Amino acid sequence: MISKCKNCSKEFITYPSRIKIGKGLFCSKNCWQEYHDLKLVCRNCGKEYLYPKSQSLVNFCSDRCIESYRAKNKETRSCKICGKNFTTYLQRDKEGRGKFCSSVCYWKSLEMPEDVIKEHRRNYTRKYRAKNRDKTISWKHKRRTLHASLGGIFTDKQWEELKKKYNNRCAVCGEEKKLTVDHIVPLSRWNEWIETHKVNYLANDIQNIQPLCINCNSQKSWLIK
Repeated sequence: MISKCKNCSKEFITYPSRIKIGKGLFCSKNCWQEYHDLKLVCRNCGKEYLYPKSQSLVNFCSDRCIESYRAKNKETRSCKICGKNFTTYLQRDKEGRGKFCSSVCYWKSLEMPEDVIKEHRRNYTRKYRAKNRDKTISWKHKRRTLHASLGGIFTDKQWEELKKKYNNRCAVCGEEKKLTVDHIVPLSRWNEWIETHKVNYLANDIQNIQPLCINCNSQKSWLIK
C-alpha cells in the first residue's frame, strides 16, 4: 500500500495492518523524530538538542547544564520584610519573585494599611455603581418602597444609644469597626415572619435593628439572626 509521510509528504510503501494500529505514518525514523520533537538550543552550553513537543518546554539539554546555569546565576540578598539573608536565582526576578526569603514574608508584603483597603473598596463601589447604574437605581427604589410599606422609624438618638449598648462594637464578631444598620428580621422576610411571631413593633423600629460591621452585615444577607 502506498501512503504519504505525515512529516515530509513523501510517498512510501507500507502495510495496511500497520496503519490500523496507528503506525506506518512516517517514511523514516528521522521524519518521525522531526514531527514529534523540537530543535532547541541549550541556554547554558549553546548545544542543539531535540525535545518532545508533548512535554513542557525545558531550556537545558541536561540536568548538569541546569545545575551549572543556576550556580552561575545565584545571588545572596536580604529579605525586604524580615531582613534575613537568603540565596536566590536571578531568573526569579523576571517572574516578580526573589525579593523575599519565604512565602510568609511574601504574603506580609501584600498586606495593606486599613485606609488603603477602604479606598480600594470605595473605588470598586463607585466603578460598580457607574457601570450598573440602572440596577443600582432599581435597588434603591425597591429598598425605599419596602421601608415605606412596612412602617416604623428610629431616631439618631436611639441609634447612638444602641451602639453604646454594644460598646460601639459589632453585635456578631465583637470587633470595633465602622458600624452599619442591620435589620434582625430582613425587610424582604418581615411579612412572612410576623405570620408566626406576634410583636408590638414594626420592621423599621429600633427593636428590629442591630449594629453590624460591613463584613458581618454582608455575610448575614437574608438570614434572621
